[in-house]
Amino acid sequence: MNALVKELISDPITPLAGTCDVARMARGEPGLPTAFTWRGTPLNVVATLEAWKESSREGGRASGELYLRRHYYRLLMGDGSVWTVYCTRQSPRSGSPKLRWFLYTLDGPRKQERLQNRERPTQGSCDSRLNWFHLTRLGLVVLALALNVSCRKEEVASTAATASASAKVKTVGVSLLTMQHQFYQELRSGLEEAAKGFGHRLLIVSAEFDAARQANQIDEFIVQKVDAIVVCPCDSRSVGASIAAANQANIPVFTADIANLAPLGKVVSHIASDNVQGGREAAKLMAAAIEHRGKVAILSHPEVASVSDRVKGFKDQVATEKDIQIAAELSADGKREKAVRVTEDLLQSHPDLRGIFGINDDTALGALAAVESAGKAGQIKIVGYDATPEARAKIAAGAIYGDVIQNPKRIGELTIQSIQDHFSGRTPPAVVPVEVGTFVKR
Repeated sequence: MNALVKELISDPITPLAGTCDVARMARGEPGLPTAFTWRGTPLNVVATLEAWKESSREGGRASGELYLRRHYYRLLMGDGSVWTVYCTRQSPRSGSPKLRWFLYTLDGPRKQERLQNRERPTQGSCDSRLNWFHLTRLGLVVLALALNVSCRKEEVASTAATASASAKVKTVGVSLLTMQHQFYQELRSGLEEAAKGFGHRLLIVSAEFDAARQANQIDEFIVQKVDAIVVCPCDSRSVGASIAAANQANIPVFTADIANLAPLGKVVSHIASDNVQGGREAAKLMAAAIEHRGKVAILSHPEVASVSDRVKGFKDQVATEKDIQIAAELSADGKREKAVRVTEDLLQSHPDLRGIFGINDDTALGALAAVESAGKAGQIKIVGYDATPEARAKIAAGAIYGDVIQNPKRIGELTIQSIQDHFSGRTPPAVVPVEVGTFVKR
């Protein structure tokens, strides 16, 4: 095995322009890869030994894209190595399809007997045909490999020993909603500390609110054959397709903070705050802040299940207050900058507004900035969710009335505990609720 291939095991491969028949892939048929480049190094394909689809389903719609997943190609490369590469295809609603390639294995993911007993391609098949040149080249490669077997025995034995020593280490892939929020930084801390205690290895990435990016991250975890996946979904409905793909690969999936609401995909355990109760607590804070009368608005993020629970709890509690009306519910996507713009519009359309509920602290802080800019600080009461250090400082200063407190670090710890239970053969609860509280100025 040459040094390039050794280095390439977990790194993405990108195709050279025009080397794959995208039109065929659009019809659900394998394309024809003929060359790749990796870090500027051209990697020529001598022959396509086999091409197949493990599945050819369309996943959830997210950020305007559809996914046709899991096309595989077993290739004889110019240096004599045999690779299996993996391809995902993204089809935007407008524009050209985009392909992403990854090395899957160096000897193919299917058992040798399946390769030997597979149906032979028909004459003229362009997917897995070997012409005489390819056969001759393959024979030379096999001969060269046979001559080098004795020289590589020591290397193989060393590799086997290393694999045996690390066999007990479990790898968990984690795709977070974002790493920009204090909440997810604390959740990550809980994951890392608990995983260290059990000796597990974490691969942590962030989707940054991009559902398409998160789908690709989960695909990569599947390719890497991780032992478990934790996901904090960007979109609670479209994530189901990716979870289903992990299910097909026999990789257990756990959700933290945000649940999967899609009919697709099975989750072993969901670990999160009791967000319905949190929404009720937020409504109680709001009622006290506006003296149980007036119009309030909700800055929401409807794609996220945990937020939907908060809003439900808030509305249920407000319904018990006869003199409080919900004037508007608008999405700010959980982002501070958008919350500023949405609140500015709210103040124009509802000049008699008395309160705003932000479904997280970035939303609440964005609303506060707009209220202060409009000269209505103190007139419009704001309630947030998470009680991050910045929000607590604003509460202490009287700028925000109060917050619902979550314990993200505890969510992270309990997520790893549920994974460990699963690894140990125990059945963790389907839902692990984490209590919430409130924070107001003392």
